Amino acid sequence: MNKANLIRVVGAEPVSLEEIYHQLRLSPVDSSDTTGRPDDGLLNTYISTAREHCEDFTGKSYVLKEYEIVLSALSGDIELPNPPFAYMVAITIDDNTSENTLDASEYSVDSDTDLYAILSPTGSWPTLATDAVARVRYVAGHGDESAAPSSVPSVVRTAIFLLVGHWYRNREATADQLMFNIPLGVESLLRKQRVLLGMA
Repeated sequence: MNKANLIRVVGAEPVSLEEIYHQLRLSPVDSSDTTGRPDDGLLNTYISTAREHCEDFTGKSYVLKEYEIVLSALSGDIELPNPPFAYMVAITIDDNTSENTLDASEYSVDSDTDLYAILSPTGSWPTLATDAVARVRYVAGHGDESAAPSSVPSVVRTAIFLLVGHWYRNREATADQLMFNIPLGVESLLRKQRVLLGMA
């Protein structure tokens, strides 16, 4: 499996600050009233961290992101991790002196798969020079660039609510009281969403 490096987060979080205020039973929940909301920054951090935790556990992207895979050779089909696949940005060949962008007609993407989208050449891939690399850039995730994604599964949103609630009420890395995982907790909710292999 090729490693996909995160270039940037493109879209909005799948859970809004107002939803978290409702979940935590905090007031006010109106985003225009900031006078009584000293924890907005903290809660926004928790939302992003909870979403990243869900992504790390499942291997999926729950917010729209741009990724890059760097390859020293182009051969056969190329798996594009962190589904769901949204669209290709470009494939460029970089030999340290110039960059050449492949035409979109030279490749295709099959995203109708159980796991990862598959990038394939329509003919054959170009041969790379010794010091050249291919940079495959694509966007994956839910939603669009202007609105929070509505297609994120409800079990994932619920897991984010649970994580944010736990972190908000427990501000330290350890606690004096004995704690137990609640039934149907975060990992139970996320397990069926996993595309990663392993026993976690």
